Amino acid sequence: FKFQIHIFKLLHSVQSFLSFSFYSFVFSFISLLLLMAEIDYRTFLLPDILTIPLLLLGIIAPNFGFGFISAYESSVGAAVGYFLPVIVSLLIVWKNKEAFGGGDIKLLSAVGAWLGIEGLLYVIITASILGLLYALIQKTKTLAFGPMIAIASIIIAFYFFRQSLLREQERILL
Repeated sequence: FKFQIHIFKLLHSVQSFLSFSFYSFVFSFISLLLLMAEIDYRTFLLPDILTIPLLLLGIIAPNFGFGFISAYESSVGAAVGYFLPVIVSLLIVWKNKEAFGGGDIKLLSAVGAWLGIEGLLYVIITASILGLLYALIQKTKTLAFGPMIAIASIIIAFYFFRQSLLREQERILL
């Protein structure tokens, strides 16, 4: 994982250059998602040392005026992102003990904190479609779901963050 650590350090350096702005929060979101996707793809694990900071950043960002959702929507999104997969996983785990990992649940909670309930639901649907396509193409019954969540989150984030990015650009240019 030395390569991934060097990439993460490079991304952190770029983030430091961007200073404390909306862009640095979005950059952190995407960087952590990409790093977690790689780790989960290789190890089938999503480490708490990455999922918890992503969750905290998602809850903190709206309090500084970053993002497109309010602090309330962020908190509710985080809660729904946690409890919805827990309920679903209880039904799935009943039949297949290794169907859904705790890291996936924490990652969905973090995504809910960043994107709110609406974005979270789009992420779950998109990630499920991506996972299904991957499983059909690779002809496998097992897959790491974290990369699917990460890719779907980035896709949905670009859609939802677009308006916030345009407002930030206008603010910088004026």
